[in-house]
Amino acid sequence: MLTCAYIWCCLAKARNDDNRLAFAIPLDCRTRMDPPIPAAYFGKCIWGCVVTAKTTLLTGNQVFIEAAKLIGENLHKMLMDKDGIVKDKLPLEELLSDGIPTTIISIAGTPKLKLYDIDFGWGRAKKLERISLDYGASISIDAGKESEQDFEIGVCLTTMQMHAFVRVFNLGLEPYV
Repeated sequence: MLTCAYIWCCLAKARNDDNRLAFAIPLDCRTRMDPPIPAAYFGKCIWGCVVTAKTTLLTGNQVFIEAAKLIGENLHKMLMDKDGIVKDKLPLEELLSDGIPTTIISIAGTPKLKLYDIDFGWGRAKKLERISLDYGASISIDAGKESEQDFEIGVCLTTMQMHAFVRVFNLGLEPYV
């Protein structure tokens, strides 16, 4: 959650405007459906948790902790809903409740899959990349190739946005290096 919140804040600082940003987190809902989906079901059952905030809310010092609280509270509220995860809910309604966001930042991947460990007969992957600009910004998060404690994070932005993001990302980490 802190990783996602830090990246969300860095993207907001790199944008440097007063628009609304949406952060979309895909959820695997197979075990959370009511009635439950059979264990033999082989397919996708993805739902989204959408968190929105104004860019100015995400641009102060150490605000990534506040962003993590926003993400955590929305995830908790959605996952603990007694009526089920998707009953009478549309991500679009939640997305538009506080105004129309100008950018949707979406996550792809999960460290739990350990994609670097998969071998289809050609050997293990040396590099994983996901590319998408469908909704304005895409973040991929995977387990690291060297260690299970590492994350590999990919961010897909336009060239100008990427230069601004890298500058903000590195500046935010300087006190900890």
